[in-house]
Amino acid sequence: MRTAMAEGEGAVRELSHQIALGFLQSAEYALRRRSDREFLEDMYNGILRRGAQQAEFDAWLEYMQAGMTREEVLGYFTDSVEFQSRVQALIAAK
Repeated sequence: MRTAMAEGEGAVRELSHQIALGFLQSAEYALRRRSDREFLEDMYNGILRRGAQQAEFDAWLEYMQAGMTREEVLGYFTDSVEFQSRVQALIAAK
């Protein structure tokens, strides 16, 4: 992360996404056999550190039911202004 911080915001964003993707693609996570609902709860709790509002949760669930992959959903979460603001706060606190 320190190397990414020295390289700039884009590198930090990419590394944050790759770390989260590593968890998503891990055997341990796969063994949990999370439903789409449970996966979205994991995204809100793990990435955004909050619960979802019902309307936003329902919208993400509809996107997934229409074919959006978990990797794509993860990308939206890690690229979100909300998550990136938290990342920037951590960088500023270094």
